[in-house]
Amino acid sequence: MKLLFFLSGGSTLFAKEEVVSLLDSYGAIYKIEHSEGQLLLVNINKKNIEFLYRLGLTHFVLEVISDSIIDEKM
Repeated sequence: MKLLFFLSGGSTLFAKEEVVSLLDSYGAIYKIEHSEGQLLLVNINKKNIEFLYRLGLTHFVLEVISDSIIDEKM
Protein backbone atom coordinates (compact mmCIF):
# COMPACT_ATOMS: atom_id res chain seq x y z
CA MET A 1 0.00 0.00 0.00
CA LYS A 2 1.15 3.54 -0.66
CA LEU A 3 1.09 6.05 2.17
CA LEU A 4 1.48 9.80 1.88
CA PHE A 5 2.92 11.47 4.98
CA PHE A 6 2.46 15.21 5.48
CA LEU A 7 5.44 16.07 7.67
CA SER A 8 5.89 18.89 10.14
CA GLY A 9 7.34 21.97 8.45
CA GLY A 10 9.63 22.86 11.34
CA SER A 11 12.18 20.18 10.56
CA THR A 12 11.34 17.84 7.71
CA LEU A 13 14.67 16.03 8.13
CA PHE A 14 13.80 14.96 11.69
CA ALA A 15 10.22 14.12 10.68
CA LYS A 16 11.38 11.92 7.78
CA GLU A 17 13.89 10.13 10.02
CA GLU A 18 11.16 9.59 12.61
CA VAL A 19 8.97 7.86 9.99
CA VAL A 20 11.87 5.68 8.81
CA SER A 21 12.82 4.74 12.40
CA LEU A 22 9.25 3.79 13.27
CA LEU A 23 8.85 1.64 10.15
CA ASP A 24 12.17 -0.07 10.88
CA SER A 25 11.28 -0.72 14.52
CA TYR A 26 8.03 -2.47 13.49
CA GLY A 27 9.81 -4.59 10.87
CA ALA A 28 8.02 -3.05 7.91
CA ILE A 29 9.45 -3.60 4.45
CA TYR A 30 9.12 -0.30 2.64
CA LYS A 31 10.45 1.85 -0.18
CA ILE A 32 10.53 5.63 -0.18
CA GLU A 33 9.12 6.52 -3.59
CA HIS A 34 9.21 10.31 -3.34
CA SER A 35 10.33 12.92 -0.86
CA GLU A 36 9.89 16.63 -1.42
CA GLY A 37 9.45 19.30 1.23
CA GLN A 38 6.75 18.23 3.67
CA LEU A 39 5.56 15.32 1.50
CA LEU A 40 6.86 11.78 1.86
CA LEU A 41 5.45 8.95 -0.29
CA VAL A 42 6.20 5.45 1.00
CA ASN A 43 5.26 2.06 -0.43
CA ILE A 44 4.85 -0.33 2.51
CA ASN A 45 4.04 -4.04 2.64
CA LYS A 46 2.21 -4.00 6.00
CA LYS A 47 -1.58 -3.98 6.10
CA ASN A 48 -1.76 -3.23 9.83
CA ILE A 49 -0.54 0.35 10.22
CA GLU A 50 -2.11 1.10 13.60
CA PHE A 51 1.33 1.99 14.99
CA LEU A 52 1.52 5.17 12.88
CA TYR A 53 -0.35 7.11 15.58
CA ARG A 54 3.00 7.21 17.42
CA LEU A 55 4.43 9.76 14.97
CA GLY A 56 4.87 13.15 16.60
CA LEU A 57 6.37 15.12 13.72
CA THR A 58 3.78 14.10 11.12
CA HIS A 59 0.58 16.11 10.70
CA PHE A 60 -1.38 13.33 8.97
CA VAL A 61 -1.03 10.15 6.91
CA LEU A 62 -3.17 9.32 3.87
CA GLU A 63 -3.50 6.06 1.96
CA VAL A 64 -3.08 6.52 -1.79
CA ILE A 65 -5.79 4.45 -3.42
CA SER A 66 -5.11 5.44 -7.02
CA ASP A 67 -2.44 7.26 -8.97
CA SER A 68 -2.02 8.21 -12.61
CA ILE A 69 0.18 10.15 -14.98
CA ILE A 70 -1.20 13.43 -16.29
CA ASP A 71 -0.82 13.94 -20.03
CA GLU A 72 0.83 17.35 -20.44
CA LYS A 73 -0.71 17.81 -23.92
CA MET A 74 -4.10 18.65 -22.41
